[in-house]
Amino acid sequence: MEDLGVDSGGFGQLITQMRTRPKLHKVDLQMLFEYPTVQALAQHLSEESEDSDDDVVADFAGETFVDAFLASVAMNPHSLCRESHCEALSYLQMQRLACAYQRLLRRAKPRRPEPVAILLQGYQQMAAMIAACMEGFAFCLLDTTEHLAEQLQQLGPCVIMAEAQTLAELSWKAQTSAALVDVNSASALLTQPPLANLGAKAEDAACVALAPGTHPLVLSHSQLAALVEVWRPHVTPSKRVRLSAGLGTCARTVAAVAAVSCGATLVEESPQLVISEVSGRTPKAQTLVVVGQTWFTAVPEAPVHLPQSATWSQISRLSGPASASSLSLATELGPYMLGRAKNRSYGPRSWPKLCATVQGLAILAQPVMVAARLLLAERILLPMIFVAPMWLIAIALIALLTFEQFLRVFILVATKWILIGRYREGDHDIYSLYYLRHWLVEHLAKGTLVGQAAHQGSSISFLFLRNLALKALGAKIHSTAVITARCVAYDLISVDALATVHGPRHLTAVNYGERRMVLRPVKVGAGAYVGPNCTLEPGCEVAPAGYVEPLSTVSSRMVVESRVSGVPAKVVGPLDQSRLVKPEEVRSFRRWAAALATGYWVLLIPKAAMPVLAAVGFRLITSFYKNEPQVSSEMVADEQVDALPLMFLDQLKWIPVLAFAVSTLQTVMQLLVTVAFCRLLPKVQPPFQRSLVSIRAQIAALKMSMVLQASEMLADASIVPWFIRMCGASFGHGCAMGLQVTLPETLEVGHRCFFATGNILTSVDVDQGQFKVPCKTVMSDHTFLGNHNHLPQGLPEGSFCGVGTWLPNRPTEPNMSYFGNPAMKFRRLANQSAGARQGPERASCLARMWHHFSTSVMDVFLYRGVQGMVTGLAMLSSRRFCPVIVHVWEPLALLLVYMAYALGSWYLFSVVLGNLLFNRSAPHSNAYYSTTVTRWFTALTAQQRVFKLPFQTAGSRWQAPILRLLGARVGKRFFCMNELVLVDAPFTEVGDDVTVDYDGQVRCHSFEDFRLKFTTFKIGHGVTIMTGASVAMCDAGDGATLRPGSLTWKGSNLEPGGIYEGAPAALDLERGPTLLSKAPMEVK
Repeated sequence: MEDLGVDSGGFGQLITQMRTRPKLHKVDLQMLFEYPTVQALAQHLSEESEDSDDDVVADFAGETFVDAFLASVAMNPHSLCRESHCEALSYLQMQRLACAYQRLLRRAKPRRPEPVAILLQGYQQMAAMIAACMEGFAFCLLDTTEHLAEQLQQLGPCVIMAEAQTLAELSWKAQTSAALVDVNSASALLTQPPLANLGAKAEDAACVALAPGTHPLVLSHSQLAALVEVWRPHVTPSKRVRLSAGLGTCARTVAAVAAVSCGATLVEESPQLVISEVSGRTPKAQTLVVVGQTWFTAVPEAPVHLPQSATWSQISRLSGPASASSLSLATELGPYMLGRAKNRSYGPRSWPKLCATVQGLAILAQPVMVAARLLLAERILLPMIFVAPMWLIAIALIALLTFEQFLRVFILVATKWILIGRYREGDHDIYSLYYLRHWLVEHLAKGTLVGQAAHQGSSISFLFLRNLALKALGAKIHSTAVITARCVAYDLISVDALATVHGPRHLTAVNYGERRMVLRPVKVGAGAYVGPNCTLEPGCEVAPAGYVEPLSTVSSRMVVESRVSGVPAKVVGPLDQSRLVKPEEVRSFRRWAAALATGYWVLLIPKAAMPVLAAVGFRLITSFYKNEPQVSSEMVADEQVDALPLMFLDQLKWIPVLAFAVSTLQTVMQLLVTVAFCRLLPKVQPPFQRSLVSIRAQIAALKMSMVLQASEMLADASIVPWFIRMCGASFGHGCAMGLQVTLPETLEVGHRCFFATGNILTSVDVDQGQFKVPCKTVMSDHTFLGNHNHLPQGLPEGSFCGVGTWLPNRPTEPNMSYFGNPAMKFRRLANQSAGARQGPERASCLARMWHHFSTSVMDVFLYRGVQGMVTGLAMLSSRRFCPVIVHVWEPLALLLVYMAYALGSWYLFSVVLGNLLFNRSAPHSNAYYSTTVTRWFTALTAQQRVFKLPFQTAGSRWQAPILRLLGARVGKRFFCMNELVLVDAPFTEVGDDVTVDYDGQVRCHSFEDFRLKFTTFKIGHGVTIMTGASVAMCDAGDGATLRPGSLTWKGSNLEPGGIYEGAPAALDLERGPTLLSKAPMEVK
């Protein structure tokens, strides 16, 4: 293992090891400075844990059963306490259930000192035993199958605890004056605070045992403690204990008390849970066997045994394969622990096959529509080039593009109101008919301005028109709001006047975190601010003038009335009364925004650039032949509308070459125009503040948009620093960077810096209709940035930022590392060590030349030229196959031609070539100038930027096959709402029943110290990655849940069944492990 400053994954692996120690569930970060290397720190922790783990069981002597149980809760709150065939509860959850039962007992007002009769099984029985002792009563376990009336008459209880059905049967089986307590009503009391325990003394009665033909046997707490001491040598703490079926009622009671008081997991004997469907193995458990019916007789551990229902075929599977995750549940009872029934249903009202069919047709319609647009351009617009002037063609193209945008919105609005009507709060099955209708609306919205991405520098005309479209869809959006996030479930979203909600994450009122479609409203008040990359959980509210800092998460049912930050969000400052909106400001902003919205057509000029360039090329071809008299008679066109000049048809073979040249020329022109605009237009001098509707603010926003679009096209090219420098930024030598959001004239970067994709390197902010640039962003020498960091002021020399880091102010201390929000801080020792390498490793001249050619020429220009050539080949094949449309079936045949080229080029370049260049056999550690890095860049360029997937499959059952084509291993019933969910598909293994909500991601690479590192990571069965969460460089155990906006530290694995939250993510001590009793197994 390396020093922490060299590889932060070492720290994540250390945290994973520490979680396995019962006494070290919390990390003391001060130790990082006292023991600066992983080796020294691990040695110190090992010595400390050896001393603390010798005796992890509290002494039971002199205590009551409740005291011993609470001690186990304090030591192991998230260890499993009780398992049965369809439920599993941790010690903390058992305590909460017992507290709920205690409230029911107290409400019954039982008389003393009669005992409490318990007619329950499984975890309910254990919770009722604890609740009775909490109230100071003795408990007695009754058997409902025989002699119930005699038992009640013999016992004379004051309270009978049972389920409603049992109580109903009891009313005609036996007559009793005892109070009846229905434990089913305890579910509404689980969130109530615990009551004070009515403490019992050591000599008070604890348990009453009944035996046929004998008097009741009453045991005090002290006697029960003595009996438990007999069992303790045969019970191992933190291990699973199964009680043998041969135990009598008395022995089973004492054995259960002993197991719980020692912190073990009590497993109910049941033939339904012995064989695991996931691994095919028998779960290992310590089996306690008692000879006879006495309280005291016990024998040591016996071998694991199979129930009578087990067959030889099941026994032969004991050596079967392991489950999907290396962190599979220790119990290996996969089916019931993950809540999966044998019918594998998404819910009683789900229609997965119907949804798959309808979604497949809708997905296939996307390449059909693209082919129809190309066919229309080729058959209608292309012939116009030879009969109309160029200025008229340009105007017609812009008008057609503008009309198309409005037509798409109109179709979306009509579809939404027909299929959905109004969105309302509710809870629906995934793949239900309601979900299918919602998916169709959302799928259609992705092709309109409602679904287009935006950022801080987006044009006010675009934002204003999108607000109007959202209002037409039913959203309560004020026309002066600035929303750069994409909205989902429109009627449940409310954003008031001059409020700001930044993207790129979704503003959604739908949550799939519980593997169900849950709809809750989201409200943002007037003048409120939600920063970039924030996550608003459905059901939350940001009050007027509230402020949510970037990269924060507002949890459901939370109301933000001040300034909050963090994951989850916490108050960091009071409410700023000056942020309250004034009516005159709203009116003025709306008036100017409406005026600027009339110029929306200007934004469509770049889209018309390539068709205009193609038209110019076609004109050049025809002009060359117009001077030849022998072909002038052939210039007469056919009478058909789609007919072309005969001489042009003869030269049609040059169209692919012309398309290649036009595509390459358009890329060059886009870069040059961006540089010219940034250099010639007025520059911003911080501090700068103007109204967003002012000309100066719109010029600055235009610069940001153009630089961002050009950066998306350049991606990871080595010329990115050179291009940003040409646009006005200050750059040192030896830098490498990907796509960044920045305003070039306000950015200063030192020498040998590395910036990964998706960072925000600017202080530009849009808040309450104001465009603000408070300061420059200064990144000093040797700084490293991961992904999705927000650094408005920059970093000092030698600083390191991981993933999702928010630093509102520039730190002063150099050579420090930061991660998450609030940012975790620790030293970057690698930069301080003698002889530390700064920048990429040395490479040969040939390796450097290939790196620059591959990333800056081939990926940027040649690939786009090939993309244009594919379109030209489709047009050439169309005209060769059918020069003029005569028959009705010919347009359909031509549609198939265009679709074949689109799908074929995607499969050839993205799937075949992409998998050849980047696959699981790639080296796990690579120098920056190695061919592995260039092949990875090329594969990403093909798959995500140039030859992108011609259809969008998120939210459908067709997404898993697509991911498998790209090299991922995906299990059954995978559900995901994010298109780019797997950043490194070949190195990702996903288990069954995995759920990924909006903006969730899994990444398996790092680029620290200019070295690209890959590792195969596994997402276990039943894992849930909620909205905006990211599993980065770690495994996720079966049943684990990563809460919204949370990020994992590299190497810090998610334990099975745990709920994690934070940035970096840590086990949620309040929620504990997931409650896994979702659906009982069907046993036939």
